Amino acid sequence: MRVSSPEFDILLKQKPASEKGKLGVVVSKKTAALAVARNKIKRRVRVIVRMAAPDLQKLGHVRIVVKPLGARQKFSAMKLGLTALLRVVQKRTGTL
Repeated sequence: MRVSSPEFDILLKQKPASEKGKLGVVVSKKTAALAVARNKIKRRVRVIVRMAAPDLQKLGHVRIVVKPLGARQKFSAMKLGLTALLRVVQKRTGTL
């Protein structure tokens, strides 16, 4: 399943019951040129996911792709946008 916004793409891949779900955050060099900036964005996204959807990884393997518009946002704006997108994922999977 794929859910998109101008700031983020969330891709959810079903996993076998025996596996533990994983969370991957992708920030390309095109989005943020410096490694320090990419790592900061990844840390922020992980914190937001942990707060907004702690059980998300039980659904499967989750990949969040940060687009250039999302990378330029402050933490509060990033939190609002990503939380709304995570709610859409939860509604579509029936876990909300």
